[in-house]
Amino acid sequence: MNKLNSIKLIALDIDGVALKDTFSPIIYSLVKKWGFEYTADIERNVFSQSQNKAARYLIDTFKLALSEKELLELYFNERKVFLETNDGGIIDGLEEFLKLAQNLQLPVVCYGGLKK
Repeated sequence: MNKLNSIKLIALDIDGVALKDTFSPIIYSLVKKWGFEYTADIERNVFSQSQNKAARYLIDTFKLALSEKELLELYFNERKVFLETNDGGIIDGLEEFLKLAQNLQLPVVCYGGLKK
């Protein structure tokens, strides 16, 4: 059996896989601004979590005097500034990958933490 025949669906993360990463650079920047070291523990507890859970983790870990809503507003403001000077565009090779999936008649589902 051809290994490609066993693939039924492609699940593709948007941020950092289909589009250039606009998540971890902002988290890294905020952690450094707060005067802390950016660690793998932060990634484990922030990445792939709901926005509120990630915000709560950061608030509790760094003893920030912010609500979850305030932290999320801070994050999205930082992200907006980041996108003004950094390309948040398509990852090189994505178009070819999607054409391959289309040629193989494989459905592609994209996911990510942003509403848009």
